[in-house]
Amino acid sequence: MSVTTLERPQRDKVPDIMPEYSEYHSKPAKRRLDVATASFVKWGTLLPEELAKRYLRKVLDEGDDYFTQARDGVEIRKLRTMLTGEETQTVYSRDNPRIPNHAVRLIRELRIDEAHQARLVAEGAMSMVSYRPVSDHYVNDFREHLTPRQFELWRWSRDTPVKPGAISRAQVLTMSQETVDSDFIQQWYEEDVRHAREASLSSDLGTLTLAAVMLLGHSAVQLGKSVPGIFGREQVSEAN
Repeated sequence: MSVTTLERPQRDKVPDIMPEYSEYHSKPAKRRLDVATASFVKWGTLLPEELAKRYLRKVLDEGDDYFTQARDGVEIRKLRTMLTGEETQTVYSRDNPRIPNHAVRLIRELRIDEAHQARLVAEGAMSMVSYRPVSDHYVNDFREHLTPRQFELWRWSRDTPVKPGAISRAQVLTMSQETVDSDFIQQWYEEDVRHAREASLSSDLGTLTLAAVMLLGHSAVQLGKSVPGIFGREQVSEAN
């Protein structure tokens, strides 16, 4: 009697060679788009960033105005929008207790706290649209939820000549998702690998357009909740 051996899913197989990167990553058109969009964001957010900084000083506990963290070899600098506490898997949640009030959530929804990254794009350290750099904490989550080959491909998608991005399609598509789970990681893996292999000017423009629409939609909802708390701090429990 013969025994049939079931094949593992195709995604678990490990090919001998890695895919090829899209040539677009090294083309002048990519850099021109980066410079144009970074300049627009940089100058357009100067006043909002300064106003946000002053407001955050009033509602947060004592500490630096900016939060700095090394991610994928890039030093990411953001306005500090959370009370002091340990990073958790609910860091993306709009109900995270470390976020003081709805006004601060609006700052995060509009990505005003990330405006400094436009300067990194202008300097050439980042690209406007690419993969989002993550901390080691989340790299371990990807290693846990992906197959060995998927994890290898995901790391490949974040290597030279692909620069880290201020925006990624994966980030935009999961904007409504509040926790890092298996589905979240699978979507980031698929989009990051697709970007590395198939990026083009049209796909970057599409991601920027989608990001603008999503940001405005989420921000409009948050704005309705923010107005009462803009001039005073809402009472919250500080996370330990």
